[in-house]
Amino acid sequence: KAESEADERRFLYRNFAGPRNMLEGHPMLVSFLALIGVAVFAMLATRVRTATTAIAVGLVLGGGIGNLVDRIVRAPGPLRGGVIDWLRPGWSSGSMNLADVAIQVALFVFVLGTAYAWWRCRRPPRDLVATVCPEGRGPSSPR
Repeated sequence: KAESEADERRFLYRNFAGPRNMLEGHPMLVSFLALIGVAVFAMLATRVRTATTAIAVGLVLGGGIGNLVDRIVRAPGPLRGGVIDWLRPGWSSGSMNLADVAIQVALFVFVLGTAYAWWRCRRPPRDLVATVCPEGRGPSSPR
């Protein structure tokens, strides 16, 4: 029975819509939004300050570029093609591919890294205040 359940979750599906089937029937709009998103994150990549943000931005760029390449090279033509989804998680009725997983992991990494940085800046050792916390804020700084 475990093999049949696993087989039901692996398939190939051409997805012309955006996440959660938003903008279904508008593959060009989805492609242009993906192109804008990749461009914005490419610009953000030049301004990252922490390792977790760099990892998150890299994952978003990798996932976004992967999906964008699918949309550019797949039929019926440039920017009108669909991404190939082949994963169907058991907790969701939707489908996804590794690029989508990378984008989801990026969100998790970014939230976790931001929460950790906030926690560290609330009670950092004195020598880390200037290097980790923005504007040198911390318990030992004048307010």
